[in-house]
Amino acid sequence: MKKKKKIFFLISLSGILALFYLFNLKSNIHFVFDNNGQAYNYKIENQKVLLNSSDVLIREINLRRRNSSITKRIVNKISRPKLYYIEFKENKNNFSVAYYKNGSTAKSNVRDEAMFSINSSFYDLNFDPNGLITVKGEEYGIPSKSSGHFKVINGRAKAGPTSIFDQSKSVDYSCQSHPSVMKNGVVWDYILNESKNETYWKSKTYRSLVGQHSNGNLCFLISGNGGLLSIKEITLIGKSNNILTATCLDAGAALQYAFRNNDYGLSFSSLNNKLSLGINIDKLFSRLFGKRFYNESPAFINYKRNSIANN
Repeated sequence: MKKKKKIFFLISLSGILALFYLFNLKSNIHFVFDNNGQAYNYKIENQKVLLNSSDVLIREINLRRRNSSITKRIVNKISRPKLYYIEFKENKNNFSVAYYKNGSTAKSNVRDEAMFSINSSFYDLNFDPNGLITVKGEEYGIPSKSSGHFKVINGRAKAGPTSIFDQSKSVDYSCQSHPSVMKNGVVWDYILNESKNETYWKSKTYRSLVGQHSNGNLCFLISGNGGLLSIKEITLIGKSNNILTATCLDAGAALQYAFRNNDYGLSFSSLNNKLSLGINIDKLFSRLFGKRFYNESPAFINYKRNSIANN
């Protein structure tokens, strides 16, 4: 009897550890707690530089909130909420948008040839994009009302509202997303007032933002472990990091990204992208939970080094 109990305990423990590993429960446990306290500790001088090379700067932001409960503070010690600021110093034939009809993961994209990959556009359960995607001039999906865009024109990437783009120029790569949040340092009133899409935009979840730094470099501000934010919060944190024109990308449960070069590696996925059990299990999970068991996305923004990008 004792042997059976021991076996049961070991199986149960293995199952719990597998869940923690596959579904990133160390990060997702933060959803259980109140995250409405004022965010702070995100100024540049408080950030840790993880990598500063000739082509990229990566900083880690340890996000904190005021008036957190004792339990939340204990959890934060064990699983500290993080954001990442990634600034790319090269922007000539480095960026692209990839569309995978059957889905892909950021890690697999980085294993192929990208140095950085992040999911970008919203999509439906059939992996059809909600908005227009352009890949090497070929268009997928249908233009939506989304005001945010990431575009590569003449080899140079930009992100922000529709008004920053010259509509007469041909597009190499593009994807639509929402919401666009600011232009030339001016944050839209509806972002500051949180007067649109209140339920989703006010909620604290994983977020990602892409835009231009004041020096012209393309930057990403993205949630890491437990980095739950509202749209307004990620916008203001982005502005405090000198991002002046920007749009948000698809994030929440879909968020995943990966970075890898010879000196440093970084990856995050809000849900499981470590183990695939096949399309039938994915379909079952989609019916039950609205998300696939294996966390793939159809659209990604990818970055390659010049030595690769120009080949």
